[in-house]
Formats: sequence, C-alpha cells, structure tokens
Amino acid sequence: MDVEHTEPTPPAIQGRTGRRGAVMHAESRRLVRLLRSYGPLPRETLARLDRPRGRDVSFGQALRAGVNAGEIRDLGFGFYEATDRGIP
Repeated sequence: MDVEHTEPTPPAIQGRTGRRGAVMHAESRRLVRLLRSYGPLPRETLARLDRPRGRDVSFGQALRAGVNAGEIRDLGFGFYEATDRGIP
C-alpha cells in the first residue's frame, strides 16, 4: 500500500488557539502584506521576500494557513495573490 507523506495540518488550520495559532496567523498576515505590496508573486519569490527569522512555523505552513483562511488565493502554476479579505 502506498502512503503519501504530508506535513501535519497546522494548528491554525485545525481551529486550535494558543501561541502557535497566533504565530501562524501573524506569519500568514505577513505574507498577505507582502502580496498586497508587490502584487501576485510566484511562491519562490514570495519565500525569498519573506526571510525567516527563527520562526515557530514554516513558510509553507503560513502560506497554507493564508490560503485556507481565504486571505491568499492560489492562482495555479505556483503563483499567489492577496484577496480582499484580511488586512484592510
């Protein structure tokens, strides 16, 4: 039987609260601000602009949380943009 390995679902996506959920929310909002500043970006460019600083969550987890929250839209082909939800 083939089993596909996937990262565990981040706590913010699972609806949990606490420090990790707050950090996840803050990191995904940071990505929204970058996308609002630059417009649609490929994942690699967004990751490069969002330099890690000793985080509790990964870039991929923050991006996935933003997409699941409806604040970031996956445009396909590795491109993302901010939606109208989230930061005014």
